[in-house]
Amino acid sequence: MSNLKISPGAMNNIPPFPDSNNHGSSSTEESGGINIRIISKEAIKPASATPDHLGIHKLSILDQLSPHMYANPLIFFYSNNKQSSRNVDNVIAERREFLRRSLSEALIQFYPLAGKITDNLHVQCNDDGVYYVEAQVQTSLNKFLENPENQLINQLFPYDPSSSELLSETRLMLIQVSFFNCGGFSVGVYISHKVGDALSLMTFIKEWATKAFQHSSNSSSSESGSDQAIHPTFVSPFVFPPDPNLRNDSYLVAPKLVKEDDYVTRRLVFSSEAIARLKSKAMANNSSSVTAIMGALWKAYIETSYACLSPIPKNFILTVQVNLRQRNSPPLPVHSFGNIFWMAFAKYQNSDVLELQSLVNEIKRAIGTIDSGFLQDIKGENKVAKLMGPLKDLREFCSINKVGSFAITSLCKIGVYDADFGWGKPIWSSVGSRRTNIYGLKNLALLMDTRSGDGIEALVTLKGEEMAIFEKNMELLTYASLNPSHL
Repeated sequence: MSNLKISPGAMNNIPPFPDSNNHGSSSTEESGGINIRIISKEAIKPASATPDHLGIHKLSILDQLSPHMYANPLIFFYSNNKQSSRNVDNVIAERREFLRRSLSEALIQFYPLAGKITDNLHVQCNDDGVYYVEAQVQTSLNKFLENPENQLINQLFPYDPSSSELLSETRLMLIQVSFFNCGGFSVGVYISHKVGDALSLMTFIKEWATKAFQHSSNSSSSESGSDQAIHPTFVSPFVFPPDPNLRNDSYLVAPKLVKEDDYVTRRLVFSSEAIARLKSKAMANNSSSVTAIMGALWKAYIETSYACLSPIPKNFILTVQVNLRQRNSPPLPVHSFGNIFWMAFAKYQNSDVLELQSLVNEIKRAIGTIDSGFLQDIKGENKVAKLMGPLKDLREFCSINKVGSFAITSLCKIGVYDADFGWGKPIWSSVGSRRTNIYGLKNLALLMDTRSGDGIEALVTLKGEEMAIFEKNMELLTYASLNPSHL
């Protein structure tokens, strides 16, 4: 095992991982007949102190307008990968050490994540650390993934993904590593949306994996990992300057959300062949696969609303998140850290003909409004009005009219299957099940690449009565498989 440098206190009081007959002081939860035991909870700090000149991290205007709440909970499942000849307890012990130490090392570059929000202008980079939980799952990984319920997956996060609570004084990053009886493990991760978007979180996870890969005893035999360090750039507050008058968390973006329990999530998988057929149907060969799938999901949602909502909405709005990194001039580095996205709004009136092609074209039109002119405007003196104006207009419109709202976020092409900690890439990557997104919208879809890289998974969340109709949409099911095996 390699000798890793680590600061005193970063790994204090690491408890032993108990065997199956020793429950110790750990807490136990049972979900779906499977015991999940919390073994340890602690703060892990950067392996070296953050220099004084980096003690304050500025927020951008886009960070300021994002709520201080956990969003986009990502989870990655890893098999025991050719370790069958080794004692499982030894495998787990080794992986525990590498994951903890490499996390501490990765936080050196991503020091804001170990700090805390002091106001709506800054992060105090005080090396408080990230919240780190270890758990033991009393089953094998293959058994768990046969047909996992969303509620069961949510138990593999250190914080309930379905919660819509705004945060105050709390850690900016939460992590739970859960070990299965076979030696496989999962990594469930959040960051506060106040400091970064999903691409920022994925950038950190890749750096964490790189640090572990560099020191893993198995890295020499792994062909999928990388030992190239990832260096984040914190240019966002200089490209999108903050507004000093926005000193409080923005409730304009995320109003107080109300929990509703009658929401369910279903998983739809589009194969490469099905995506090709879908693009042909939409006559969208010049469009992306993601846009074509957005159109198909939106169409199915509108048809669902026709079947179960009374009165039927006259207007439908689709909210799409748009990555600004490559739209900026000049383009920002892919590893730019922060909230570097904004929203586009596509509209449909039920007096229009409901066709896939027209919906795809409307989505393209909406995304096209996030252009160079828009980006220039949100860097100027009237940036808050430019950013918040459409949101205020939308909320006012929705309060007056019966509107069917749907929101889609794409995490495609951000590398959710790239993170190799030294024991192979994930066998499945996903997200926690949510009731709402950060804008209070409750009808959601999240798109991710499949493990093969040529398909797309859609995780759709709707009210139970709406999902009962949505999941039987015959046109949609000609292109998508409903909850196929993960294995």
